[in-house]
Amino acid sequence: MRSERDNGRGEDLGEDDDRRHCPRFQGDNCQKNLDLVARITDIAHDKGCTASQFALAWGMAQGDNVVPIPGTRRRKYLDENVAANAVTLDAAGLRRGTALPGRHDGRHRPPRDSQGVEGHGPLLSVED
Repeated sequence: MRSERDNGRGEDLGEDDDRRHCPRFQGDNCQKNLDLVARITDIAHDKGCTASQFALAWGMAQGDNVVPIPGTRRRKYLDENVAANAVTLDAAGLRRGTALPGRHDGRHRPPRDSQGVEGHGPLLSVED
């Protein structure tokens, strides 16, 4: 099942789309991630919400010390994300979310763009 927010395969993206160079959108990594998105989408459908809303609701249910911070460029997705506050997850919904793999496959960014990301050094250096 593909959602409207699904990014597709790296080779399906436009020539000027930087995601083409991200390892998580290439080869087998992309398919593994699409499979994970499908699983999340199925769980969300069962709960009557979108995949994004389920992911945000699951994150918020992890404790007061966990604050999901979604990013978006479109107003309709901002509204969708805010609506995640109304999603209530029971124990079964929380378990289903917890049973999913905890990490996508493939690096988020190509090595040249990874300074300060995923353990590749600080973005800022603070001097005393």
